[in-house]
Amino acid sequence: MRPGFAGLLLSVSLGRLAAGLIPFGLSAIYLQNDKFLSAGIVSVCFMIFSSLTSPWRGRIIDKYSPRNTLPVMALLTTILIVSAAFFFNDVTGSLLGFFLVMVASLIAPLNGVVLRSVWSIISKNETERKLLHTLDSTLEECVFVCTPLLVALVWSTVGPQWAIALGGLAVAMSTVSLFFFAFRAGRDVWGVFGKKATKSETQNTLKKSLLISTGGLALTIPMFGFSLVIGFCTISFAAWSSSHVTASFTGILVAVISLAGIVGGLLYGKAKIPEKFSNFAYLIMPAIVGLITIFMGFVASSIFAIVIAFFIGLAMTPMFITAFVSVPNLFKPEFFNEANALIGMAFNVGSGFGALIAGLLLEYYSLNRVFCLIALISCSITALSFLILRKHRLGNFA
Repeated sequence: MRPGFAGLLLSVSLGRLAAGLIPFGLSAIYLQNDKFLSAGIVSVCFMIFSSLTSPWRGRIIDKYSPRNTLPVMALLTTILIVSAAFFFNDVTGSLLGFFLVMVASLIAPLNGVVLRSVWSIISKNETERKLLHTLDSTLEECVFVCTPLLVALVWSTVGPQWAIALGGLAVAMSTVSLFFFAFRAGRDVWGVFGKKATKSETQNTLKKSLLISTGGLALTIPMFGFSLVIGFCTISFAAWSSSHVTASFTGILVAVISLAGIVGGLLYGKAKIPEKFSNFAYLIMPAIVGLITIFMGFVASSIFAIVIAFFIGLAMTPMFITAFVSVPNLFKPEFFNEANALIGMAFNVGSGFGALIAGLLLEYYSLNRVFCLIALISCSITALSFLILRKHRLGNFA
């Protein structure tokens, strides 16, 4: 690995740590006072604000360059987040703190997105690009496995508001170290940080969002369908656990999905899979994991439930790797940051909708029917992906 690359991965890991600390800490503030509805509302609001604005932030970074935008975004975000942590002491202060966190989520720097663009631009070939994205995605999953544990530790010692403050500081440290290691990594990496779109390119992209482009749909619809199933599982697994084991068993199933994602990423990174097959698997994966969830409606054993959760989670990291590796095949380098941001947005929005759908269906239908319905929905989304590609042939995706 080239000098500076390990430092770049460490830098974005700090940023991803913040992405976990802040929402978990925010929810914990309300959970410690048994305000469950408030905890749910603030969690959803943070997800919506940060996810839906990420493509816009990616476009701003593409337009003005990471070198000019990330420091400003990081400085403002750190000030807002750290300030918010000091207001979570009383009811009035909590409202102000919540407002500051929401504003910060709108302008937070996309350090991980920029690094994904770096991998796509500087890679000498497809093999190297896949390797770099595999390391990045696997490390990202490891960070998200550890984040809840860190929040729990901070919560039990000094209070959950300090997890938010720690997240704000992590944003600053991530951005500063990212620039340091980018400069150390060489001219090609540092050049990406100074790259910005030309005036004509900016005018063209402002007329049309990448989300509604054919390439954007091909990239986001499968990820949306896959994350829909993952979000669905977080709620439906809780219902299954309450019926067959105990409610707390949900945490084990969710942890198994995350751990399986790490295993899947490591296996996928080492396997020599043709690009054509990888893209086909990316398109069809929402249907596959949706069909696997059907088995949860017919098992009562915790062992079988863990096995099913493991198979669902195996596809997590490979889905992200395939998506990020495919960006250069679908978009010009001037639009990489916005395109990479679309992937994260699709996953977060899809998981949110999946949890919502699960909650609604469980109010009216049995577990068996609910698992069958999500399989039907995921298969429909997969069919939609193939219809789009049949109408617009997109390089190796078609």
